[in-house]
Amino acid sequence: MCWFCEKVKYNNIQIPINTTGADDNVCELITSDDCENCHGCADENNHFNLILIEDVLEICYYHKIKELTVNPYSARFNINYCPFCGDKISKEHHDELKFW
Repeated sequence: MCWFCEKVKYNNIQIPINTTGADDNVCELITSDDCENCHGCADENNHFNLILIEDVLEICYYHKIKELTVNPYSARFNINYCPFCGDKISKEHHDELKFW
């Protein structure tokens, strides 16, 4: 059993965003270049989450800029097999998710 399989019951992995694209002007529009008390660039206010609950994977994005919170969630999908060791994760019958 690999590290991924051991944490498959519930795991929330936070991935900070170190850089943003040149066309990302959300901060400028919201703050009008006034960064005082914003903290929108802090890791805890600008990150992706990979949430794994048993055999369901969810990917979401979180960005808090002053009073505005942007937090869209992706669709959830089932993981049938471990992406690292190949062991079967899903206990129930689901349509197998294929990436090719």
